Amino acid sequence: MGLTQEQIAFAINHNGWQSFRKDLKGTSTVYKLEALNDYCDAVEHHRDTVNSVYKTRWQRKYGTPPGPEQARVQILNYLNALSRGGQIEPLPKQNWEYDELAQYLNGEKKDKIKVRR
Repeated sequence: MGLTQEQIAFAINHNGWQSFRKDLKGTSTVYKLEALNDYCDAVEHHRDTVNSVYKTRWQRKYGTPPGPEQARVQILNYLNALSRGGQIEPLPKQNWEYDELAQYLNGEKKDKIKVRR
């Protein structure tokens, strides 16, 4: 899925996302991956119940999450940064969709993320 540099920059510069990323600095890789999974929950919850009174933990702290397409860009960018930093093995090369990334981060496929020690 081809995105313009402007679309990528817009996703990455989301205020809540930037605050979230800053809060992850200095935490363990496992914690970062668990936090990304929580982020997916917030995106899913917001997508499914836009007018709900209930707020996920992420929403209470960082505000309204973006839509799935922006979240896909953010998550891929972050996971690739972890890979470049040597914290996880590189992601398999494929055209990732948001739902596939969410499954990759949660219990269904979490064992495929190889954390480097």
